[in-house]
Amino acid sequence: MRVRRAFQFFIAIFSGIGFGVGAAAGPASAQNLIVNADFSLADQLTGWIENGAWSPVDWEGDLASGSVLNSNSCPFVGCSSLVRQCVPVTEGERYRVEARVRIDPGQEPGDVLLRVSWRNASACYPAAATVGQSVIPLVAVTSAWELLGNTFTAPAGAQGADLQLAVLKDSASGTLAVYFDAIFLPEAEVTFAAPAALTALAVIRLLRRRRAAAD
Repeated sequence: MRVRRAFQFFIAIFSGIGFGVGAAAGPASAQNLIVNADFSLADQLTGWIENGAWSPVDWEGDLASGSVLNSNSCPFVGCSSLVRQCVPVTEGERYRVEARVRIDPGQEPGDVLLRVSWRNASACYPAAATVGQSVIPLVAVTSAWELLGNTFTAPAGAQGADLQLAVLKDSASGTLAVYFDAIFLPEAEVTFAAPAALTALAVIRLLRRRRAAAD
């Protein structure tokens, strides 16, 4: 009976260790910091500073939602058109940034970017200084919705993230129009701290104490 109880206690301890390690490996769910991330029919472009226009084109075909259409018709080479929103962040924390992007064929060439301009104030505009930038470029241009995403660490001094849905045109003529939808920038990634691992010697000592107490 004592051997059986000791074995059960041993299994319980290592099950607890396994649970702690598993919890440490997976991030906790976090709330999206972006306001009106899906460009709903009711809110349209609420929460965004835009050079674009609301569009009923939704990446999931949802009739109650839409996207933002950022059209760059700038008459100069290399100028950009931005749709942007600022959210508060904490320096040294890691943040995931994602968006769905679609470009219709037959347009002027250019670049499409998700760009985070890290600012030294939680209110990015108008005077907060830039302390770093992180960029996610669209590599493949197709007529399908593409997912852009990456994870970044907020640099030293960062208190705000100026998330920019950017369209840059290579020529001085024509238009490059891009749909953006499902913008995702959640709270800082959080992981559960694992308990201190118990060594084999520590387990043996615990078993001996339990046995002595039973005697």
